[in-house]
Amino acid sequence: MRDLTQGKATGYASVNWSFTTDSLLTESAANAPTKTAAATWEKQLVTLVQDCQDEPAGHWYYGAAHTLTTAGGTARWYPAHNGDGTVSGGIAVLRSGTRVAVVELTGRPASAPASFAGIATAALNRLSS
Repeated sequence: MRDLTQGKATGYASVNWSFTTDSLLTESAANAPTKTAAATWEKQLVTLVQDCQDEPAGHWYYGAAHTLTTAGGTARWYPAHNGDGTVSGGIAVLRSGTRVAVVELTGRPASAPASFAGIATAALNRLSS
């Protein structure tokens, strides 16, 4: 997040959660000095994720975007697919006012994309509080 914001954020937060399986949940957030800067950073993050949607056969990729809007902000979340096409985690880009974050779950199979929607919702609630 510091690279993306070029050190111009007024604050940063980052946390990693590991599970008993080979999976990891990473959350990284920055507070922008203005809503315009936050919107710019959000757009840059979305572009980075979308760059990983069109991959050669057999390579992991992010699926189609899903949009989540709450009173606290917005999130775009994308299921992650293994090279064989099965869903395995996902990534979300979130914004609430001047706060921007990215949340990624890797290495944990998910039977339905709705499970990652819950992770994105919880992260958006944390970001807006």
